[in-house]
Amino acid sequence: MAVALISLIGFALVALALREYAGVRVCPVCAGVAITWGWMLLALVLWPELSETYRLPIAILMGASVSGGMYALSERITFSPPLAALWKIGFVVSGVGAAYAVVARSPLAELALYLGALALAATVALVMGRAGGVGGRGEKTGGEEREVERIKNAMEECC
Repeated sequence: MAVALISLIGFALVALALREYAGVRVCPVCAGVAITWGWMLLALVLWPELSETYRLPIAILMGASVSGGMYALSERITFSPPLAALWKIGFVVSGVGAAYAVVARSPLAELALYLGALALAATVALVMGRAGGVGGRGEKTGGEEREVERIKNAMEECC
């Protein structure tokens, strides 16, 4: 776990420096988490003998990405409160199921992976549609542009 924490801190600091000095619009914590579980997962595939060491940190970090993704996307979802809560539950359950499928390499869990990918794709399409992208009107009203800008600013300042 120490390797994962050191990696997370290192990549987060690099992302912070890129944000501050190169103008790269990225959340340092999100980048540190995602890059860390990404390289650890690749190492797990290339060197299966690392599975006992890396599986738990990968699962924990993937769960953090699912939670962070749900939070970031929920800012764009404008369902009624009960529907929004159901969407959040579904997103987290399918995302955690997908993370489990990747880490456990279980056939049943692969179904969760596909359902999670489908839920994520539908959410991204919905979000893009509301921003005038895929499925949208193609034009943003002044209110939509302000809302998109507010969300961009909030995501940049999340960490």
